[in-house]
Amino acid sequence: MEGGLGRGRLMRSLLQWRNVLQVPEKHKKGVTCIAAIVLSQSDALFASSSSDGVVSIWEIISGSECKLSCLDSIVTGKKAMVALSLVELPGNRGHLALVMGGLDNKIHIYCVHLKTKGYAYGKMALQNTHADNTKEETSLATYIKGHIFVAGSSSYQISLESLLIGHENWVYSVEWQPPQSSSIDGIECYQPQSILSASMDKTMMIWQPEKTTVIWMNMVTVGELSHCARGFYGGHWSLSGSSILAHGYGGSFHHWKNVGTDFDDWKPQKVPSGHFGPVSDISWAREGEYLLSTSRVFSAWSNKSIIEDGEAWHEIARPQVHGHDMNCVTMIRGKGNHRFVSGADEKVGRVFEAPLSFLKTLNHTTSKKSSFADDLPSNVQILGVNMSALGLSQKPIYLYASSESKVRTNNEVVDTLETVPEAVPTVLTEPPIEEQLAWHTLWPESHKLYGHRNELFSLCSDHDGKLVASSCKDLVCKLRSSVWGHDTEVCLRNEQVPKLTGGLLLQVGSWKVVAVGMENGLVELWTLSNTRNQNGGVAEPNAAVAVRFDPFLCHVHRLNTTKSEDSTSVQLASCGADHCVRLFQVYV
Repeated sequence: MEGGLGRGRLMRSLLQWRNVLQVPEKHKKGVTCIAAIVLSQSDALFASSSSDGVVSIWEIISGSECKLSCLDSIVTGKKAMVALSLVELPGNRGHLALVMGGLDNKIHIYCVHLKTKGYAYGKMALQNTHADNTKEETSLATYIKGHIFVAGSSSYQISLESLLIGHENWVYSVEWQPPQSSSIDGIECYQPQSILSASMDKTMMIWQPEKTTVIWMNMVTVGELSHCARGFYGGHWSLSGSSILAHGYGGSFHHWKNVGTDFDDWKPQKVPSGHFGPVSDISWAREGEYLLSTSRVFSAWSNKSIIEDGEAWHEIARPQVHGHDMNCVTMIRGKGNHRFVSGADEKVGRVFEAPLSFLKTLNHTTSKKSSFADDLPSNVQILGVNMSALGLSQKPIYLYASSESKVRTNNEVVDTLETVPEAVPTVLTEPPIEEQLAWHTLWPESHKLYGHRNELFSLCSDHDGKLVASSCKDLVCKLRSSVWGHDTEVCLRNEQVPKLTGGLLLQVGSWKVVAVGMENGLVELWTLSNTRNQNGGVAEPNAAVAVRFDPFLCHVHRLNTTKSEDSTSVQLASCGADHCVRLFQVYV
């Protein structure tokens, strides 16, 4: 789900990007990092490193069409390079340095001279910069004295300036603050002495030299997240240097902004959020107030200061933490219900109920308002959740309101709702940040559904909310490709569709359409029409393709739909193995 983007803005951003070229498969294993440098308006170089122990250097020439060629490859040995940087050497125009950091605990520097005539590069002459080609010295004195290498007519010395100590776990990225303009026209720039580091200890640090001693110090530390966080894989500056962004081990983004004027004051900010693994199922709330996936809740939220049309979709809850991969989920759609059942790679179905804090949060969103008065018994309210040590069970914490108020001897009325320290419910009045989602938006587990012998595969609920159907992986059968509606069966034969993974019969006004998802990820909309047979009776509906979705927006594992407030359209949601949940508006 594209959190923080309105539909109009999202479509405009999608239209600005297009797939122009597929990079040839030069690497035999996964790509670990990429670094690039722009040489002119039409020319650029980038280097790619892989866990196969090879670093490849590529040239991109853009114009009416994009051309890509591999200029050279460097074999780095059994220990892969995990960090790359391309930079033009100072005072030596046309000479570039490729700096690589690897799992061998060393920094490797390679140099190249660009043939400037029309930027017509020949094969790159790459030279390892270990100065004397003798046995490498690794003593601290060697680092302080510095290595010397030659590039063209210039010599360069690299020495250790400072050792930055502060992180308690692996440091995965360091980055200089971008150059800043010191004049109105923006031509003159200076390089701030400020470095950002990101670590698996769940923190990012900003390092600067102390003004009097010029000793590099940790000036800012952000992070120190809840137990749900697993550390940072990388950090990045904004161009102005007033914001920093981290991406976490689990795929999450974390954003801080310096909101101080006379002093630094770094505060967490909202960022897009979503899944960091395949999304196997989705389900709408009864009135379309929100969309549940496995296992996140998304809803529309008003933000007119950022989005032109005033509405954007955000993740508003992360109701379930589970030790198994989740396969299926369904909302119980009965009146007043805000409950769902989930199934995973285990034999048990789990029922979760919305806490009062979530129900109150719904009143702050711009999606369809829902009354939750009938959702809970009058004498019971779910305050929050207690987590087990292994994170496999979420126990509800109940507050029991007695029918009679307790009164003290001094006639002071005692609050009948007891305080439970373990509960951390949060009523959200604006879209949450990652730290809130990870801990303060859990739903309590109320029931377990036993009976299956193997892993649960699919779940669904009837429209009255009284029945839940489930299936597991212990069945062996063959079903013909078909899509079922509430009162109509539409059969799409194998010769009409490559194999189906999901399908829905949509009713938009008087218009009937079948949404079809296929194994190759494509999504199609089929229109239905009834024809009369020779006897004058109505034959089976005929189906024909009306719309084929853009292949780059297709990924289907499941489809689900809900009616919009506008009777001329419906909202069609899809999810897939590409870690995405997408929302489409289907109009007549």
